[in-house]
Amino acid sequence: MTYLERWKRDLLGIADLDDVTHCPQASQCHNCGGTNRLDTIMTFGTPIGVFCATMCTLCALDPDLAEITSFSLSIPDVMVRVMNHCSHLGITLDDMATALDAERPE
Repeated sequence: MTYLERWKRDLLGIADLDDVTHCPQASQCHNCGGTNRLDTIMTFGTPIGVFCATMCTLCALDPDLAEITSFSLSIPDVMVRVMNHCSHLGITLDDMATALDAERPE
């Protein structure tokens, strides 16, 4: 995100969807299921919205996870994860939609 985009987001009070400050750390990696070195919480964008996931160090460094998840999640599972991330951020689904709309190129 450029400085100008960040300034616009802050000025308009738009949520930072990549903020994981209040996201809880799970007891296992959401990608591989491992229980060691769980030191990273990442966000993933989907057509439904953005969700957070705890990742082990190996999965967090996997370049294939940078843009698209290798999780095999159903649409209802993604919806629940998106709603949970909204809760972590203290926003509504409408706030997330506004933030996603603001991030789209004009």
